[in-house]
Amino acid sequence: MWIYLAVFLAALAVDLIPVIAPPAWTLMVFFLVKFQLNPWAVLVVGVSGSTLGRYLFSLYVPQIAHLLIKPRKRRLAPATC
Repeated sequence: MWIYLAVFLAALAVDLIPVIAPPAWTLMVFFLVKFQLNPWAVLVVGVSGSTLGRYLFSLYVPQIAHLLIKPRKRRLAPATC
């Protein structure tokens, strides 16, 4: 069962990284083939980790962007819908 936790954490970690990283599905396929896991369980656990990772990513990126982007550039940016 610990390997499914590793799938979850790997998918979570990949989607938390704000730089170029491999897609979560490649890690899920790696774990699936390497450890001969149940494909449906890997899918559910991996997608859950990936979804949580993307959600957390969307929460912390605005704070980081606020620190990195100068106020003048933020004022000139076009408004988004």
